[in-house]
This record gives sequence, structure tokens and C-alpha cells, in this order.
Amino acid sequence: MVRKLKPIITFIVTLSLAQITQATSIYDDQYTRFDIYGQIRLINSWDTEKNKTIIGDDGSRIVSTITEN
Repeated sequence: MVRKLKPIITFIVTLSLAQITQATSIYDDQYTRFDIYGQIRLINSWDTEKNKTIIGDDGSRIVSTITEN
């Protein structure tokens, strides 16, 4: 039973993570701010010969910015 559910569970987790866009401030004081933001894109596929799930990257990107006031 668990073996049959594994591809479905992997697909649901991958789908929930596939289009996450997030931003966060790493450092922020009165004069300087350091931000990181980006997007994670994942592809989920099933290898029938090896009977396993393959998760790959589909153009994820991370950007950092430094702003001085």
C-alpha cells in the first residue's frame, strides 16, 4: 500500500513547492538593508524503468540586493 502511495505523495509535495516565491531581509539597520528573494521551480516525473520519482530543477532563481539609505 505504501509503495503505491509514494508517487502520489511525492507529486503532492512537489506540486506544493513548485511555485514558491519568497523574500526575506537578512540584514536591516538604519543605513543598510540586505534582501534575498527568488523563486523555486521543480519538475516531477516518474521513471517507469527504475520505478522511482525524479525531481528536477526548472529554472529556479535566487537574487540578492543591497540598499543603502
